[in-house]
Amino acid sequence: AKISSEQINTFTIGFEDPKFDESKIAKQFSEIIGSTHNEHVCGANDALKMLDKLVEVYDEPFADSSALPSLLLNSIVKNHATVALSGDGGDESFFGYLHFDSVKKFTKLKWLPFTLRNAIASLLPRNFPVIGKVKEIFEVKSERHFVESVFTGYDSLQKKRKTSWLQRYTKYFSLTTDPMQQAADLNIKLWLENDSNVKVDRASMAYSVEVRSPFLDYRIIEFARTLPVAYRYIEGNKKRILKDILAEYIDQSVFEQPKKGFSIPLKDWSCNELKEELLEALNDDFLHKIPNLNTVKFKKEMKEHFNGEANNIFSIWKLYLLSRWYKEFGF
Repeated sequence: AKISSEQINTFTIGFEDPKFDESKIAKQFSEIIGSTHNEHVCGANDALKMLDKLVEVYDEPFADSSALPSLLLNSIVKNHATVALSGDGGDESFFGYLHFDSVKKFTKLKWLPFTLRNAIASLLPRNFPVIGKVKEIFEVKSERHFVESVFTGYDSLQKKRKTSWLQRYTKYFSLTTDPMQQAADLNIKLWLENDSNVKVDRASMAYSVEVRSPFLDYRIIEFARTLPVAYRYIEGNKKRILKDILAEYIDQSVFEQPKKGFSIPLKDWSCNELKEELLEALNDDFLHKIPNLNTVKFKKEMKEHFNGEANNIFSIWKLYLLSRWYKEFGF
């Protein structure tokens, strides 16, 4: 904004559900930097209209639900600009994700013998969000196993567990002994490369928009990795050094507001606007075509989800997107 000869444009997608909405925070930023702000509130119908586009342009089963608002966002940006800046890569290099808190908590537990942790875990129920998370943490044997669990926690619908695909990435555990940095390295190699960058690139190219991400400059990534962990994360203060820099320009009370991520109210939509379509798509005929799928377990999860007993939207959404892709292309 400082160096531009013209007033810059900023864009954001908001949601009616306050649990997912960051539009008010985005508006605060736009007022501070003096941008021409463009905001669109994304309802269920807006997102669901993008499903056909998602299947078409991603060209493979792609179950990150934030691809829907990403497509919608770029369809709006196209009316104003052909090149845009994004913040992709900041969370990976500077410990911005919530699971870094979990990794740090586990490192503080390692003085407690695994046999004792496991015994405590056996007494805790799994069905309550906070207690269930504590139970999961206590059940993990070592720091490495915990870091691995961050990236392999969604394989539970397999009938038979095959050799973990994560074994191909074991070298990333030998580059450093710090579990926080190990998780960050895997974030870059797995999540950023295979999900986040794919999502943004295809959503933007679908509308001939070029998104540039300064945090993905290899010099930034390499420099960040040389910084001590405490410069980037300390006592739950994620992306610490970036916040120290930002505080020179923007009041801390603005950027310290809770991060919500670019997720959508998929659980609510799945039980309302999308319910009939989900149930129709995930029928027995389709489910039995998927190799190694524990159909009995998945159908139980679906029943619990739609009865309001559990939130299993991640499993349901993955298989739903697979069904959409199968319907279009077959396999």
